[in-house]
Amino acid sequence: MNKDYLIFTTTEELTSPSQVEKISPDTEDIDGIITPEGDINWECPCLNGMADGPCGETFKTAFSCFFYSEADPKGSDCVEQFKLFSQCTVESSESNDIKANNDIKIVH
Repeated sequence: MNKDYLIFTTTEELTSPSQVEKISPDTEDIDGIITPEGDINWECPCLNGMADGPCGETFKTAFSCFFYSEADPKGSDCVEQFKLFSQCTVESSESNDIKANNDIKIVH
């Protein structure tokens, strides 16, 4: 799988106005990270389920801190929350590894 893409374009395409249409925030079917009210959409597919599961609450705490942060640089006041989230994911991963290893039966 390649991570880089080669895109060919013309000078005309690069110098003409963009044809991309911006979606209005009033659109009813927005599935973005921000709700029309300006809140975090925890159901957004872009979060890939991170707001659910064993570390969902620690993720929500850390992400909310970053989202609402007014620090400079943004989120610099959220380091502790992200450390807790990171610790949760490591512990959860280790727990799942142990459960998976307990399911393995060696037959001679």
